[in-house]
Amino acid sequence: MHDLDEITTDRRDELLQELLIAIDRTSVEDLSGWGKRTGYVLVGSASRRVNNIATAATAVGKVIQEELFLVLAVATKNRWSDYAALRKNTVSTAVNKAYEKSRSIAQKLKTYSLNDPSAAARDFAAFVIGFYVGSGGVDGDGGVPDLDLVMGIGEHRSIFTHSIIAGVAIETLIVSFVDLVSTIHVNLPERHSSLWDRIQTNTLDIGDLLGRGVSTGIAYHLVVDATIDGAGTYVDLPSMPQEGHQIIGAANAVVEAVDAAKRPKLNYGDIVARYATFGEAAAHAKSGGPFKINRSASGSGFDIIYVPKRL
Repeated sequence: MHDLDEITTDRRDELLQELLIAIDRTSVEDLSGWGKRTGYVLVGSASRRVNNIATAATAVGKVIQEELFLVLAVATKNRWSDYAALRKNTVSTAVNKAYEKSRSIAQKLKTYSLNDPSAAARDFAAFVIGFYVGSGGVDGDGGVPDLDLVMGIGEHRSIFTHSIIAGVAIETLIVSFVDLVSTIHVNLPERHSSLWDRIQTNTLDIGDLLGRGVSTGIAYHLVVDATIDGAGTYVDLPSMPQEGHQIIGAANAVVEAVDAAKRPKLNYGDIVARYATFGEAAAHAKSGGPFKINRSASGSGFDIIYVPKRL
């Protein structure tokens, strides 16, 4: 039976039962280590987005400042035709760069698909599933942002679900879940679903692609809300003009989309985490993930190094 069928049919109860059995068999120390790593993921996820906001604000401020100086210089010398030509060249350069980058990405995807079609199909499926979970579909209705409807229509468009806060929460849940599977995998019943084996074998790849897909979906949903469905307002923010609500939604969409695109991906040899004691590092490394332990370069503490099993 296909893994997706297992999730969407009667197999769900069996999957849950297998998970609960494995958790019950897992030591308190291992589960405690998993809890600590979840905390690191939460803090890192939030910090990364806050840094993106600060970086974007700085970049926008710099562009505005440069543009103001340029306009003042042009106005002083009354050379508006030169200004128009400069702006035309700037736009043309930006379009050409975007085109070349798109071609480069398309070529890499083509090469990847031809070299390893099975992995490419898996990765594409993980990303698309994440996107639909985040967006609710092409129409931008439903998905993660609209989970606030569970609290009633009066709570719709809460800042807690229609912002990067939702991205932080969902990313943490996804990474935490695949990490949990890796932690408890050795304690699963002897006869268990192959779904757990697939997740455990591709822990980091699946978590990364699902997370990027969800973030992209949330960003898409927020863009739709800020434009096509722009009449809505945030229910838990101070009163402001309609445009203010749209700007906030669009800004959150941009930050979440940028985070999905620039989110760092682990490579062979990357440091995943750092612990003060060997015991804590061992609890992480023996969770079943593709890791090894090295003493930190500073001589204080121990690093968890990412070493993919397929290498």
